[in-house]
Amino acid sequence: RFWLFLQVKDVMKNIMAGLQQTNSEKILLSWVRQSTRNYPQVNVTNFTSSWSDGLAFNALLHSHR
Repeated sequence: RFWLFLQVKDVMKNIMAGLQQTNSEKILLSWVRQSTRNYPQVNVTNFTSSWSDGLAFNALLHSHR
């Protein structure tokens, strides 16, 4: 029983770590979207293709300049 408890504990720990990362990413994405909302040509929807042309990065920098 104790072995099962340890296995479940490890699985739950990994799940919670994954949820925290996902939640942190959502919060960061929300902040970026809020920071770049005044730039109509910038539409940040993710952390991959939304950054490929550099507009989101420059808008983020400019918004906090």
